[in-house]
Amino acid sequence: MFNQTVQVLSKLSQTIARESGESNASTEMNSLLQICFDKLRHVQEYLPIILKRNKTMLGHLQKFEDGLQKCQQWFHEAKQLINRYSIQVPVKRIEDSLEQHRVSIY
Repeated sequence: MFNQTVQVLSKLSQTIARESGESNASTEMNSLLQICFDKLRHVQEYLPIILKRNKTMLGHLQKFEDGLQKCQQWFHEAKQLINRYSIQVPVKRIEDSLEQHRVSIY
């Protein structure tokens, strides 16, 4: 990516030299270099802030991943328990028994 940027700047400087003439080309190139330097300094200043934010995010993501693994394990165990469970009496008999003990509010 850096090489591509240098190539673009090189082509741009050639275009500036052709269109602006020798006298203005130096001034315009210095102006472009100053803009590039300012942007680089801006990135350099904010890099520690971005790094700190990303480290914080990484910690939260790792905790989430750990929790997700525990949750998946829990679901796996629950699925095994459900698969082992079997009803010993017919469902209709359970429904009838529940119906007998229903409390009427009215």
